[in-house]
Amino acid sequence: MGLFDKVVKKGLGDALGGALGGKLTDAIEQATGLDIDGDGQKGGSNSVFGSNQQATTVPGQDQAYSQQVTQEQYVQSQAQVTEKPYFREIINEMFSGYTIREDVPVAELGGEGRAYDFALLNGTNFAGVIMLVEHNRDNNRAYKGAREAAEAAGVPFINFYTHMPNERDYVIERIKRLARPL
Repeated sequence: MGLFDKVVKKGLGDALGGALGGKLTDAIEQATGLDIDGDGQKGGSNSVFGSNQQATTVPGQDQAYSQQVTQEQYVQSQAQVTEKPYFREIINEMFSGYTIREDVPVAELGGEGRAYDFALLNGTNFAGVIMLVEHNRDNNRAYKGAREAAEAAGVPFINFYTHMPNERDYVIERIKRLARPL
């Protein structure tokens, strides 16, 4: 039986013998948060760190958890910005001087294709149209038809990829550049 086997089967205290092994075991338990010797304590009462506090995480776990939470928050924020209500809120708040319509048929601009998600109107004139597009969906016929109809009618057209972050300031700036002034 090798040293590793002894450590695993008997705990460090027994494998290395006496008080030194016990302190080493307790130190490793406190550092790792694992109960190596099976005494129900993580760090024991003879901790070499001078504290009876038990470790609750494995080193690096806090950082990994933090990264996981950050990633989850990012994913949640991604989900938020890729949804139509996110854009609706920004457009209604920042561009309230325009008449805002949703799901505007391309036929209103004399073409065929997928409906525009948003249209900004100045009176009865289109000031710009906006389409939300999934990744690589801007290469399909319905999208191209909608884009071409806007271009042919002289109406500014932009799209936002729904798989991208679409941060608020970015969305506002792009729409400001898109829309014909009031």
